[in-house]
Amino acid sequence: MRSRLFWKIFLPFWILQTSIMLFQAYRVHESFGPERPWWIQPERRAIPVLARYASWRYSARGAEGLREALGGIALENRSSYWLFDDKFNELSGLPLPTDGLPAIQQALANDGIARPKL
Repeated sequence: MRSRLFWKIFLPFWILQTSIMLFQAYRVHESFGPERPWWIQPERRAIPVLARYASWRYSARGAEGLREALGGIALENRSSYWLFDDKFNELSGLPLPTDGLPAIQQALANDGIARPKL
């Protein structure tokens, strides 16, 4: 009799806990899905600050100062930054990737972030 009571309590509890864990995993997956990978979230929040810093650096020290600033904040094999004027001219003189214009258009449509095609 006692073992039946144990299973009547344990089984619904276990099913409920598993359901909650699966629901939470689904929510986390949706919030950091393929369009918003987990590794880009801190950079996405930092982009407005970095853009203000880059534009200030360009106005204060010109292209050379901007090159130094962008080189200092870029993460090797992870992120690169460029500053463009309103006519899509790159201001620092840093080399653009071969798919530069499509990346600019993707960045404009995606909160300033362009992801390379894998």
